[in-house]
Amino acid sequence: MLTLTTETASQLRSSSAASGGPHVADAQRTELVALGSGLCASIPAGPGRASARWHQRAEEILQQLRRLLSLHGTALEYRWTDELIPGGAMRWIAIRVVADELPAECLLTHPKIATVLLEALEIALGCRPAVYYRDGQLRACAARDAHVVPEWVGPLDLSAGYCMSLPLR
Repeated sequence: MLTLTTETASQLRSSSAASGGPHVADAQRTELVALGSGLCASIPAGPGRASARWHQRAEEILQQLRRLLSLHGTALEYRWTDELIPGGAMRWIAIRVVADELPAECLLTHPKIATVLLEALEIALGCRPAVYYRDGQLRACAARDAHVVPEWVGPLDLSAGYCMSLPLR
């Protein structure tokens, strides 16, 4: 499984430097892949190149999402929620994988998976989404309504497959 972490870039660099680079085979070490906006995918330790394990795990997640789609007609569930934030309220959708079969955070751990999330959110919202992450939770709103929400990473633009900061007006 791929997981998401807010590991800092310096921690990522020191981890890679100490190991001789991000692709050195080491069955005891978890590797990190920077995804943008301070988020990293954590790749489980194992034999071979970390990049190969990253792509393999992403394909396994995509297969699980396809299976859920065929069984339930959808792989993701959405719930509109209003949350109080400093300066007002935020109306957005909470996102989860059907039957909690996968943690929602795994949807941001690889560009191929993030693209599936992006397409699903565009359908659900009817427009370009902005995505937010905090403690394993995902939220989304229309990009045109996005703003910085304290304690959440975002708003994120997934249009390139990575977690890029959404330019705000």
